[in-house]
Amino acid sequence: MRKILSGRSLIGVSAGALALAIASPAMAQADTSGQDGAVQDEGGIVVTGQRASDKASLLKKRDSDTTSEVVSANDVGKLPDQNVAEAVRRLSGVSVATDKGEGRYLIIRGIEPNLANVTLNGQTASAPEPENRNVKLDDIPSALIGSVTVIKTLTPDLDANAIAGQVDIDTVSAFDKKSFFASARAIGGFYEDTHRRAREGDISVGGTFG
Repeated sequence: MRKILSGRSLIGVSAGALALAIASPAMAQADTSGQDGAVQDEGGIVVTGQRASDKASLLKKRDSDTTSEVVSANDVGKLPDQNVAEAVRRLSGVSVATDKGEGRYLIIRGIEPNLANVTLNGQTASAPEPENRNVKLDDIPSALIGSVTVIKTLTPDLDANAIAGQVDIDTVSAFDKKSFFASARAIGGFYEDTHRRAREGDISVGGTFG
């Protein structure tokens, strides 16, 4: 025996289903709001201040008359960078040309490396290869870096070789600190091809006397 519903009954069932469909999202929204409120009450805002050791590089960038980026020795120590090229490749507008997986030449704003001037402690660095003017930055280990300034705009006070920009590398000096200082770093790895371990470390010690 089949039960036949009248037109009025069908309308009533449809209206009830529609009311239930409208009420369900409202209840879900209310539950979600309650959950969000609980999460907000339990959580908090964590404010992390800038380290005082980064103050020198920030002030140097702010006081510069050109568009530049500055990397301090403290920034280099936070990351496992092997040389100067790898230390500055994370800067805005700067990329690195690699050789055998290791950073070697610096590219400023997409311009080829032989149009960038590189200075080491204020003196223009020479290119070791006779066929081009590319300066190999992988020869300078990151442990010797005091600061690296990448100038991305050519100004009249810069050398004429700095068409793409200029990289000023300042090495660590005993006069950078007021007292005796020492720092050490150790790096370990594993070569999958040869199944051998890789170890590397460096120690920097300095101070003034007399």
